[in-house]
Amino acid sequence: ILNSLILGWPEIFNLDIIFLSTRVTAIILLAIIILCVLKIIHFQIQKIYHTLILIAPLWIFFLFTKDPDFLHYSTELLSTTFLTLSYLLIKLDKNFSKKNTIIIAPILLGLVFFSKIQFFPVAIIIFLIILIELFLQKKDLRKYFISVFFFLLPSFIIFTLLFVSGNLKDFFINNFIFAYDFISFSQSKNILFEVYSEKKINTAISVGEGFKKHLTLNLVFHIIYFYFFISLLLLFKAIKIGFKSIIFNKDIIFISLIILSLVAVILIPGKMHRHYLIALVPFLPIFISQLMCLIISDFKKETRFSFLSFFSIGFLILTMISAFLEKDKFYSKKFDRIPFKKQNIHLSSPRIFQYLFDEDKQTKLYIWGWMPKWYILSYMTPSSRETISEKQIIKNINRDYYRSRLLNDLNENKPDLIIDFV
Repeated sequence: ILNSLILGWPEIFNLDIIFLSTRVTAIILLAIIILCVLKIIHFQIQKIYHTLILIAPLWIFFLFTKDPDFLHYSTELLSTTFLTLSYLLIKLDKNFSKKNTIIIAPILLGLVFFSKIQFFPVAIIIFLIILIELFLQKKDLRKYFISVFFFLLPSFIIFTLLFVSGNLKDFFINNFIFAYDFISFSQSKNILFEVYSEKKINTAISVGEGFKKHLTLNLVFHIIYFYFFISLLLLFKAIKIGFKSIIFNKDIIFISLIILSLVAVILIPGKMHRHYLIALVPFLPIFISQLMCLIISDFKKETRFSFLSFFSIGFLILTMISAFLEKDKFYSKKFDRIPFKKQNIHLSSPRIFQYLFDEDKQTKLYIWGWMPKWYILSYMTPSSRETISEKQIIKNINRDYYRSRLLNDLNENKPDLIIDFV
């Protein structure tokens, strides 16, 4: 729901919703995410030099990546914006007494449910951190109820709207029953049989080899390795100098729970969708900055991080080399590149099917199959609530429901053009 709303912002200015506006939306959300991470890191370690080192891989990745999973708008961006922004509000309020922590952060976390339901368990973890902090600091009991109220408020409002409009059942089937069916199928032996059957043995090999190539060549995994090795170095340093209480530190436990919950919701669907990692990578440098903060504060003096700087610069150089090679990597070959020219920027839709109709006629389109880009390029109103026909075509327990729903949609919004693109 929220992704549809935020991508519709050009309508406010009487502009067309096009690929450029979608890309601009993605860039704005990425900027907010990186700014939040930057402020959290700097707040924790108070050193601009180390802050820049920790944020650099994240910035390099989003600037240079040529992986198609990260080049377009995806629903992870909005949910990650809510998660990082709420965590920033929590970190900036040490006493957990400001409205930002008790009201705004819970609202943002509640909105995650309607931006990317997959990451709602992470939002629950962060919200529980708020409640635990309120308990540990022995805050007024009223603040508990205020936080819970505002956390549940987005759900109450949107569920009420869904109920009044008669779409509550549809929301439940789409977001819970279909998701359960999707996960069950992904993790079952049936899909393994399909992938590795004789007819698809070449596909199975290519999927396996492709995943290995991504692990070794993809820039997103390179920055994950960067953060992993830096965290190992810090942990080794902490143990070496006697900082044994680090694993029992409250803040380390909290950020570790967030990262573990992110890893869990990324793995549970059973699909190798790399764009899920968008939600994980911003929290990795936050974890490292928390480690550095603890090491410094434990000894009540500035600990020298020359060893860390040495290895960090080395890893950064390797990351930059990988970034500059992105255009030559296997997943980048999927693109046909053309030189950038200002005159090729258009702020209106090309309306590719307009020649079929009267110029002033309001037309509707339905595409059976997988070509949702034509809805944008034609600027015709979709006759169905779905932009692809996955649920009607792929076998699932509610396929008959989705098919009957589609027929109802088409009866109520009769299409002027139907395209078969299965």
